[in-house]
Amino acid sequence: MPDNQPAPTPSTLPSEAKGQSQQDRIFSIGYFDWLRIRGKVDKLKQLTPYLAGVGWTCIGITLAALLALPVWLSADSELSSGARMHYTFVTPLLIIIPIAGIVISAYTFIVGYQMRQIYAIMIKDVLDDMDAVLRRSSR
Repeated sequence: MPDNQPAPTPSTLPSEAKGQSQQDRIFSIGYFDWLRIRGKVDKLKQLTPYLAGVGWTCIGITLAALLALPVWLSADSELSSGARMHYTFVTPLLIIIPIAGIVISAYTFIVGYQMRQIYAIMIKDVLDDMDAVLRRSSR
């Protein structure tokens, strides 16, 4: 629900703030406190989610399925016809898992890279805005 109330003007400020000058109403912060806050915001770059971990896991599962396929095919040829019918799903499964693993890992690598880029740009914009506010207030 949008806020349709107008921004406060000097005439609508609380009565105790009306007697103060414009400079007194500005929120002031110490320079070292500002650097501490800026440092915490800058450290947020390191907290970006590492989606590529899912991709590396899928690569591991893909490799395991690819290594299991020849072993399974040799074991499958030795099974009786009844056992072969019972385990008929294993061969297609060992073929589908690597295909799905490659697709999922490629997707997670691409999306993870894009998320890190967007997150870094957002943090840079916040830091630039913080620096602009500091420059304006230090004049």
